[in-house]
Amino acid sequence: MVEYDISDRLSFSAFGGTTQDNYNQRGNTNSSTPLNFLTGAAATTSPYYVYGILKDISYNYGLDADFTLSSQVSLFAEYSREHNYRRMISRNRTPPDSGQDILTCAGCDTANNDWESTTPEKVDIWTAGADIHFGKKIFLSTYYSLTAGHSDTLSHFLGINGIDPGTGNDCANSATTAACRFLLVGTTAATNYPESVSRTHEVVAVFKYKLTRNIMPKVEFRYQQFDNKDFQTSPMTQYGGCMSPAPTSAAVPGCPINIIDSTTSPTPTLSPNGPTSFYPYFQVGDTSAARYLFLGVDQPSYRAYSISATLEFHF
Repeated sequence: MVEYDISDRLSFSAFGGTTQDNYNQRGNTNSSTPLNFLTGAAATTSPYYVYGILKDISYNYGLDADFTLSSQVSLFAEYSREHNYRRMISRNRTPPDSGQDILTCAGCDTANNDWESTTPEKVDIWTAGADIHFGKKIFLSTYYSLTAGHSDTLSHFLGINGIDPGTGNDCANSATTAACRFLLVGTTAATNYPESVSRTHEVVAVFKYKLTRNIMPKVEFRYQQFDNKDFQTSPMTQYGGCMSPAPTSAAVPGCPINIIDSTTSPTPTLSPNGPTSFYPYFQVGDTSAARYLFLGVDQPSYRAYSISATLEFHF
């Protein structure tokens, strides 16, 4: 942390920190040679020696400014950022056919079906406020804070783009080799997930009055507004199994309403009876789980007001 006073009225301070965990180490319990086929200039990603989490990196930094406007009023502003980053490698394996195992099944266990995923997550926090005192008895502190976060899950397959590493030929001419039997392509390819975002607004005002030398009543008002959208949890409802063959057909047992027309091509559409008020974008459905009642997995948006009163004693 660094603090610098420009004058008697203005000062700045800054801070920063980081944590860097790297599990992608060669040898020991990890592989001594790269697990991906291609290395050097032809590689689609840097060498990896283990599956799972390769790196887990986080850092944060911030800046604070304080300005004395007068003998009774001082202003402050703060900004900070948190950044988390994770990288992982996984392999898609296909169950072998009858009479085969994972080693004899061509294409069931190959680095052509490796895929990579990174999850960058950023959180920005802004705060601005003022401290005011009127005479020697009345004190008022107030501030506004905004916390804005967003995260991504970026995934792509690490196949060798149609080249047989054994012969160097195009896979169209040697499609029987194990190296050319790609699985993570087309509808099964690893792709990016939708972005997840969150916002938290907070307004706080604290009023203090010095009643006597030792007694000071305090009244605090706090307003908070939270909004978020998460591709994993936002579409989930208590009736996660509610899906009907068509909007006009009978409801699935255990479902209060028909929600989805699953016959619509190319994608299902919401029925006239849906969606629910909490999740207006899309629904999930599984008729095999229609009689199950799921616990809440999402944090809906909310607004909260609170007022508290306390009495401080000074000895």
